[in-house]
Amino acid sequence: MILADKIIRLRKKNGWSQEELAERMNVSRQAVSKWEGAQTLPDMEKILQLSDLFAVTTDYLLKDNIENEGFTKDVPISSVRKISIEGIKEIIVLVYWLVLTAIYFIWSFTTNAWKISWLVFAAGGVLFAVLMAICNLFIDKKQYK
Repeated sequence: MILADKIIRLRKKNGWSQEELAERMNVSRQAVSKWEGAQTLPDMEKILQLSDLFAVTTDYLLKDNIENEGFTKDVPISSVRKISIEGIKEIIVLVYWLVLTAIYFIWSFTTNAWKISWLVFAAGGVLFAVLMAICNLFIDKKQYK
């Protein structure tokens, strides 16, 4: 079985569309389509990424004579939980605003300064924008076409 067939088999085994696999691999759907149609081959970095994503060895992916999916890494696919960058950002946003709201109420109740305690949200909004800008600097947004 050739690499193209193995990619199709593993993608379908995971219940992913070409678009979903493309997102996980940071490539276009067309690139996945070309891999599966045996029109092009993924580069070595993408082979390694496919190996990790599907929890199979690179030998299984690259050697046509190995057809048994049992030739896999020790970690089964179902036990690996992947969290997307967007999911992490959503958790950070939720925790940030919950903490900010808690600070607002604690400050307001302890100091009885309801008229100025709203400044916590004004300052918090500015700080939030700065934190998100810094967070976005560390996210690689390159799309491999």
